[in-house]
Formats: sequence, C-alpha cells, structure tokens
Amino acid sequence: MRNVVNGWFLRYIHMNGASALFFILCLHMERNDTDLEEKSEVETVGIIIFLIIMVTAFFGYLLP
Repeated sequence: MRNVVNGWFLRYIHMNGASALFFILCLHMERNDTDLEEKSEVETVGIIIFLIIMVTAFFGYLLP
C-alpha cells in the first residue's frame, strides 16, 4: 500500500467496491424475488452464481 502511488486510494476503492457488490447483489435478488411468481431455471442459476460469489469472498477473506 505504501510502495504504490495512491495505494491507499486503490485499497479504499477495492474495499468499498466489494461491499457495494454484495449490497447491490442482495438488492437485485430481493427485487427479482418479488417479481417472480414461481421459481424458474433462471432463478436457480442465479442462486448458484450467488453461492459461488459467497464462497469466493469467504476464501478471499480467509486466505490472507
């Protein structure tokens, strides 16, 4: 962070962008949950993608 020009800013953007991704993802899932009457294949694929993102975030947090 100190060896890169404006490294603190890049870290700040990355940290807030990751949080914003999950916030927007949850808003999107809530909106789609209220729009669809019954579950479809598209919703199942969306849930699988959500789980993959959550696992990736968990391991990204766990590894350092």
